[in-house]
Amino acid sequence: TPGAPPSADTIFNGGDLFTAANWTAGLPAGQTGIASVNGTGTGNQINPWISGGTLTVNGGAVLTLGEDLSCYGGTLIVTNAAITCGDDVFCDNGTLILDAGSAVRSADDWEANDHAGRIIVNGGTHSSGPNTDHNVGAQRTGTGIDFRGGTVIAGNFRFQANSISSVSGSAILTSAAPTTTFSDYSGNINFIPDWTGYWQVGSFGHGDWKTVLTSGSNITLDGNPIDSATFDTKFKVSPDGTTLSNAMPEPVVFGGLLFGLALLRR
Repeated sequence: TPGAPPSADTIFNGGDLFTAANWTAGLPAGQTGIASVNGTGTGNQINPWISGGTLTVNGGAVLTLGEDLSCYGGTLIVTNAAITCGDDVFCDNGTLILDAGSAVRSADDWEANDHAGRIIVNGGTHSSGPNTDHNVGAQRTGTGIDFRGGTVIAGNFRFQANSISSVSGSAILTSAAPTTTFSDYSGNINFIPDWTGYWQVGSFGHGDWKTVLTSGSNITLDGNPIDSATFDTKFKVSPDGTTLSNAMPEPVVFGGLLFGLALLRR
């Protein structure tokens, strides 16, 4: 009936999601529907979470996975929900959208890893594992992450050749430890001028950020390669060398303008 609330044809009672006996009326039919999750879920198997269509996890759901959170096609949207993985967060040939209130944490890698997989971070707080072999980034041609907001914490950053990523809005990228590295920046990373967040790499020192941003044409500001002069005028780096941010224009002092106008009138 149009406008009627959704109803469940079969209800999941717990256990293995793919076992028919764990549903009141057998496995769900292969058609579009709405799944409501209320409580804490656990899993200890490797399965694609989604391979087509769109799945939204929200409503304060708390999910603990023994292995990967894997998107192999389709779109997975996480908002106001927490997912903790015993291994990797991977997006392969699909889209993972992380909105405000979300928290997606992995014990290992946190990456767009193949077949044009894309992660879009609009908000929330997310993390890879804490060690330097625990990666946040994009692995292969056409994959990428759009950092638009929220916070992403990494053990290592890597954006491999021909990946396509962007940094904009209030996005914060930061380190799990002072040892955090940036092992691969051969991929395409575009900084958008509206960016108000920061990017911190714990192991960086004086000059490292300038080397990363000016070493090739693959890292850009608003689509344009960054040379030394552009870096010096458009970006700023913390005194310890670890943190990059946008060099915002100095605020205009209104009182000073009034004083100048008064002098002109005289």
